Amino acid sequence: MRFLTDEGKLSLDGRDRIIKLDIGCNIRKHNGYIGLDLFPCEGVDIVIDLEKENLPYTNENIDEIIMHHTLEHLANAWEFMFEICRVLKVGGNVQIKVPFYTCVTAHDLGHKTFINPFSMGYWTKGGSTSPNNPAFLKFTSPPRIKFNYFKDWRDIPLKPFEWFANTFPKLYVFGFAYIIPAFELEFNLEKIKDYDWKFTA
Repeated sequence: MRFLTDEGKLSLDGRDRIIKLDIGCNIRKHNGYIGLDLFPCEGVDIVIDLEKENLPYTNENIDEIIMHHTLEHLANAWEFMFEICRVLKVGGNVQIKVPFYTCVTAHDLGHKTFINPFSMGYWTKGGSTSPNNPAFLKFTSPPRIKFNYFKDWRDIPLKPFEWFANTFPKLYVFGFAYIIPAFELEFNLEKIKDYDWKFTA
């Protein structure tokens, strides 16, 4: 782990500060966020290997996290979700965007984890029948299935498919996801209880 900026070092002290992380920011760091990435490119404040290192923050220290097209690059995505739950304050928010699991871009050689609209159930209240469900998080809005291949007017013909996928997500996932694949998934979550998990796996 390397700190490239003073702002990155100062973010370790969360007292009386609002700290927001852009994890996997690359060169597109959002304004007002601390940028973390594997590579020391422009905008990155902290260089970190998320598959080998924990986030450099104490429990319940972070107000907000955005993680856009990063989680799918981690072989340890399951374990890293616990890191997110650990560092977020109760009431803090996390937004995660990933490629839709049947989209051709999801199968990039750099991607190690495939994620569907129900993948966050283990960490969310009411999202899993497992007796070990930690339920640190809740959805602030339903997972959003996006057909935003072009991110302009060319996506308009795909809007009926997007409406169908989000209105009937189980039917879409189990019946049509491989026939008409979406492009992206978006999760918006809020932490709802203190972190008290002892990860031993």
